[in-house]
Amino acid sequence: MNQVAPILASASGPHESAFARAELLLQRNQCLSCHDRDQVRGLSAAAGVLEQSLESLRGRSQALVPPSLTAVGDKLNDDYLRIAVAGKHQTRRLPWLDVRMPEFKHTKQETADLVHYFVSSDRLPDSADSVRPEIAAAAKALPASAQDLLLGNQLTGAGGFNCVACHQAGSFEPRNVALGTRGSDLLTMGSRIRPRFFQRWMKNPIRVVAGIEMPAIKRAAPGVLDDDLNRQMATIWRAISDPGFTAPTVVSRYEQFVNVEPGQPPRVIRDVFTIGEDKQRDGVARALAVGFGNGHNLLIDLDTLKLRQWTVGEFARQRTEGKSWFWSTAGINVVTQPAVTSNSEFLFHLVREPIGRQAGAGDNLGPSSSTSAAATASSVEGLPPVEDEGRMAELLRYSTDQDGVTLWYRIHYPVADNRSAPAGSSSASGNPHHAITAWNDPDNPVQSVTIRERIDAVEAAGIEEDATTGWARTFELLDGPADTTLIVKTAAGSPTAGGAVSTARLQFVLGQGAADDVTSAAILTKQRPVRWQGTVDTLIPRTIPPSLPSIVTSAEAITSLPGFQGTRLPFSGNIMPTAMAWLPDGRMVFTSLKGHVWIASDADGDGLEDQLSLFEEGLAAPFGILADGDSILVAHKPEVLRLTDTDGDGRADLREVVGAGWGMTDDYHDWTSGLVRDDRQNLFVGIGSDYSQKNRPQNRDRWRGTVLQIDPSGVVTPMADAFRYPMGLAFDHAGRLYATDNQGVQNTFNEINHIERGKHYGVPSRHFADESARHETPALQIPHPWTRSVNSILFFPRSFSEMGLSGHGLGCEYDLRYLIRFTVQEVDGIMQGASYPFSLPDQEAGGSNFIGPICSAVSPNGDLYIGSIWDSGWQGGPNTGGITRLTPQPGRRSNGIQQVEATANGFRIRFFESVDRTAAMNADSYSIQGYTRIWGGSYATPDSDQHQCSIEAVQLADDGRTVDLTVAGRKPGYLYDITIAGNLREQSALWPSEAHYFLKRIPGNSPTRPGDSR
Repeated sequence: MNQVAPILASASGPHESAFARAELLLQRNQCLSCHDRDQVRGLSAAAGVLEQSLESLRGRSQALVPPSLTAVGDKLNDDYLRIAVAGKHQTRRLPWLDVRMPEFKHTKQETADLVHYFVSSDRLPDSADSVRPEIAAAAKALPASAQDLLLGNQLTGAGGFNCVACHQAGSFEPRNVALGTRGSDLLTMGSRIRPRFFQRWMKNPIRVVAGIEMPAIKRAAPGVLDDDLNRQMATIWRAISDPGFTAPTVVSRYEQFVNVEPGQPPRVIRDVFTIGEDKQRDGVARALAVGFGNGHNLLIDLDTLKLRQWTVGEFARQRTEGKSWFWSTAGINVVTQPAVTSNSEFLFHLVREPIGRQAGAGDNLGPSSSTSAAATASSVEGLPPVEDEGRMAELLRYSTDQDGVTLWYRIHYPVADNRSAPAGSSSASGNPHHAITAWNDPDNPVQSVTIRERIDAVEAAGIEEDATTGWARTFELLDGPADTTLIVKTAAGSPTAGGAVSTARLQFVLGQGAADDVTSAAILTKQRPVRWQGTVDTLIPRTIPPSLPSIVTSAEAITSLPGFQGTRLPFSGNIMPTAMAWLPDGRMVFTSLKGHVWIASDADGDGLEDQLSLFEEGLAAPFGILADGDSILVAHKPEVLRLTDTDGDGRADLREVVGAGWGMTDDYHDWTSGLVRDDRQNLFVGIGSDYSQKNRPQNRDRWRGTVLQIDPSGVVTPMADAFRYPMGLAFDHAGRLYATDNQGVQNTFNEINHIERGKHYGVPSRHFADESARHETPALQIPHPWTRSVNSILFFPRSFSEMGLSGHGLGCEYDLRYLIRFTVQEVDGIMQGASYPFSLPDQEAGGSNFIGPICSAVSPNGDLYIGSIWDSGWQGGPNTGGITRLTPQPGRRSNGIQQVEATANGFRIRFFESVDRTAAMNADSYSIQGYTRIWGGSYATPDSDQHQCSIEAVQLADDGRTVDLTVAGRKPGYLYDITIAGNLREQSALWPSEAHYFLKRIPGNSPTRPGDSR
């Protein structure tokens, strides 16, 4: 500072320009040491290093990155800009940041100079805006009308673009939003932001601030203001600029209402439930919710088998909140119990000695001694079960029928009274590859018992004005040591009456020990089942609201994929497909984000699927499906299930757990996805990471961010770990497994990873970071933001040889709504390769284009199917979707780059067809640029070490379609953009004309080229 001071003094004279004075003031205040601006990086370049310096900062690198100053003079109005440059905010605008801007004591002249600097540098003239004049006109139409305020509320909520998925709105703060995607308060935008900037920002945020995670809104919310996006944006601006604007409610729209009409069989929902309101609510992650036709509904926590909630009336409803999806009970509350806080509250305790000898009541307790048995059971201190990843019970299977629900589960107890692992903790190793769990730890052996539970409705008994209705849970001990005796401890809270509920009772009945004290206990042996029931002395009045309307779309032509005839199937727009497969009889089966499993069939015989039948409902965000003979395998959050229709009515009634054991909470990101199978019948799934979940318990963390193998016997083994979200898994023709991963923290590109056992792929989970592990780089780095979110992948089968695609990979780019293609090349045992455009980019969603590609599959007859969703969390959509069938048309495929491979001296480009020889031999027809990215802690990472490669020689093979380029200056570990700059085909331009090759290793003189990628 001593050296700078004289310069500042001489530069502040009366003849110095305001622009120059402001630049020097920015240097003195070191503004760009913290903030990014244009190409200058501040703390974003060092946040990664800072994050590693303190344990409390782990996973919070983005909280160290202040807002970008790029375009700030265009963004903020003059009044607010004066406040911002001085740091004199009345409240913290971004309270989740761990860094604070100091308050500067600027003179009036300094403030004026800074405002002038930013405005003159950044602000675009009004004449530059002609696309959406309604937004500019909106500033002159204030205050907003009552209709503006109402529509603005709807359009910023889940019924519109769901701005509250990421943005705070007054007292409402979205849950489970990554730090890099959190947005500022909607209620303050009108006082800060210029309407002209709002226009440009909403059109495409990433063009204003590089790396920003806010999506571009390119499609109007349906049914509002004549579906006019310009008018909708103008209305939002008027609304949020008005002091009378009311933020969207926390629960702005229910996605599903589920009710059970009288006489219907029970319905089951397995998804995440919440109990309570706002920040005080409690989550039930591994839930079993049962609704009965008599109006009684139970919410059971399958981790503890505890009854968490008993309601009457409507059953359940699903809502979206931010990016999260939650269920909650919808009726009148009868009993609500808190989460288990100690093992003494668990439902089953093991008794070491025969209970008759302990109590002196005799070993043979019959119905006549039920009262003494209940008293004895209440007084005995049993041994609590062994906990594993928060689970006190291991679900084996469950079934439904016309009258009730049956569960089978296993409970594990210590062989010795004192285990070396403390009660309530897992003995799993800190290494995420360690497959030993608390239930098969050789150092702490366990004994297991199997229980069958039956849940039934208790129908009305007595005269109408004195009727008794309710439910019953009946427990049978099926398997265990011959003399096993369990104490059933309910630990239920006191029933609460309200509304239609006059009197509620929880009691043990049928001679197994009776008591009206809800904290009572009973004895369970192989000879003595236990029935526990809850009843109310009233009939439950039933008002069944109408179901949400189902809008069936007509078959639409999809033209955005050259060489394929595309048709969007005429299904309900409410479906949100997440994975697809085919049954042995040729029908398609697919999962939905809303928890359904649908079977699609061709009702009119025209070859196009047009009819849906529901096979299963209520699953937790299923993201994987396989057909397996007469059953269907589905991956949803808590486990992989085998669904079977045993009675032939077209609906699943038996669900068997195929694989489980990973840690799970109520966090939105706890996905289980990408279900695939190898030729030895091993299953593989990808488990979403928890790297950014600061308060996640360690005993709910096992295998997060891991690709898991499930063998045919159900043994789960980690294959590879340290992924963010491995959403897509696929095997190539050689049996190699690949998994996608998305750009973000520590991943500077979107990725396709070759999965090798025991490897670590760069993003450690919350509690199982292995500092000694070697980070494996992906097989393909896919440019970002050319792609934003590549999820499902597949490899085209050999039947696609006519299209020249056999063995090529396909990826679903969700955010930008198009498909990419990729090829892999083996070099010295290492997989690397190139990605290419496949469908036409920059298309509006819907119409002739995809809605939001999220899953893909090839049918047995060779058609390509793409499942799309338009969700509220990431795309501001109405949570709808569709499926597109794409039939290959070999004669209509355009010529373009078929494949790029690395050679010892450069790159080999193979085209689908022959190209113009003169143009192909011209080095100026090609452009090759290399670059890499070095993660520094910010969510987005800029390019580093960009270099243009010199093409020294070109050789065209005799086939007229293979070109070898001799290229100077290549570097291992760099991504190379290869572009055809000239027109190599006489009749039309090439498609695709670009490729992106990730050069992990430079080949020797004879590069290995797998035949399956030709």
